[in-house]
Amino acid sequence: MVPEESTDLIERLGWEIHGPYKDGGYVELERHTPGGEDWIVTLNVRPDADDDELARQAYDAYMGFDIAEELQPLIGGRGMRGIPDDVFLLFADQIWKEIELDKLWQVARFGEFTGLDGLHIAAYEALMAIAQPPLKATRASR
Repeated sequence: MVPEESTDLIERLGWEIHGPYKDGGYVELERHTPGGEDWIVTLNVRPDADDDELARQAYDAYMGFDIAEELQPLIGGRGMRGIPDDVFLLFADQIWKEIELDKLWQVARFGEFTGLDGLHIAAYEALMAIAQPPLKATRASR
């Protein structure tokens, strides 16, 4: 079983944890992206896994994440099945996912989030500023 301390830390990052599943030896971590996508990450973690195994799997998920590969199928489905229509928002969501995977492996490995590089933060903030829908006028502001 994934240690309870690790589970608590991961849940504090905003993930819902499903598993580990005894029949398949994996854990599913679920979140919603800022763009509204229901995002599930599957880690191959045995029911008897320790913190080191969880950290290795989280690191592999982070290092194996490819923004372009993740973005490709979403662009074709823009505006359908809950996929945002805004390309900038979709791109920002993928950067957000990469950042969240970075946080996940750091927490699994070090027991805390140690920080992000400035490029990730700047890119995400810039894209989110562009992707924000325009504010609608209210009666009070007319």
